[in-house]
Amino acid sequence: MKESTQQHSAQFEWAVIGAGPAGIATIGRLLDAGVNGKSIAWIDPHFTVGDFGRKWHSVSSNTRVGLFIKFLNECKSFHYEQCTEKFELHEMDQLKTCELSCMVAPLKWVTDQLREQVVCIQEHASALKSHKSLAHAHVGTLRWRVR
Repeated sequence: MKESTQQHSAQFEWAVIGAGPAGIATIGRLLDAGVNGKSIAWIDPHFTVGDFGRKWHSVSSNTRVGLFIKFLNECKSFHYEQCTEKFELHEMDQLKTCELSCMVAPLKWVTDQLREQVVCIQEHASALKSHKSLAHAHVGTLRWRVR
């Protein structure tokens, strides 16, 4: 369902800004709760795991590998059980910590799965307003309009 504001004007019940770990988790939770993907706008300029993937990948994590793997398997909408790629993360001791870079590729894989399930707008959120592509919530209807 990859789309852009350039292609159409639409209303959404949900708008998630950012495709870092928090955005990924939010999209996964919404889909797992039964929210229709067509009613979710996911806004990010890159869809490359946010600053986690672009800036902090060489930082040592204080999270154990096993918790990262649990996160990847937590949301059914991630479809992680269908992943056939052999990520470095899965070769590591689950009781040890690792660099954040070990989690970037699996999160990018999950991002690609989620992008097929929701409407993606590949722009900076601030660009939506500055280009008169106004994004706002209708208080009474709880819908987002992106134009």
